[in-house]
Amino acid sequence: MKSYSHYTDNDFHVKAFNELQLHFGNTIVKNEFKRASSILPNLDHNCVCFLEKGLARSYYINSKGKQITLRFIEAGNFFNLIFPFSDLSGPSYNVQFLERSIVFSVSSLRTKITYINNFQLNELARRLMEKEWIGSDHRCNILRITTAKQRYRAFSEMSPEICRKVAGIHIASYLNMAPETLSRVRSSLIS
Repeated sequence: MKSYSHYTDNDFHVKAFNELQLHFGNTIVKNEFKRASSILPNLDHNCVCFLEKGLARSYYINSKGKQITLRFIEAGNFFNLIFPFSDLSGPSYNVQFLERSIVFSVSSLRTKITYINNFQLNELARRLMEKEWIGSDHRCNILRITTAKQRYRAFSEMSPEICRKVAGIHIASYLNMAPETLSRVRSSLIS
């Protein structure tokens, strides 16, 4: 049995996508998205996706109508549109493309059936979920930091490329601060 434990994260995602292509072949759908477009309603909301090219963010709309960024998705990474919780379902949860992007998707039902019968893909799925959990844990740790300046500094050290590419309004949303606060923090760090 093939093991994925020795791959680096980026290498692992590429290997994982290649493995999915072997198993799902012509059921994988390629989609291209323009900058600022959203994945819904363009794709079925129950699918596993691989971002081959581009940059995206997942977000939900809270009860006050405000977009809250959950994560940034860089090229070479998986993301899903599976909604296990009712408060993150339907039009309140989405993925927005921050650059022109290419996404490959496969039905989550098809992947679940295959995972049952294929130990290699099951290990692959476990590793992907583990990476998602670690990413969520990093965000939680950043949000526990008390000052906006410290939160931004921690995030910018962990994700300098995203800080350079992504609009301040999305970073502010991700870090749970007002865009004006982020602007002041960035200015103070430059001075």
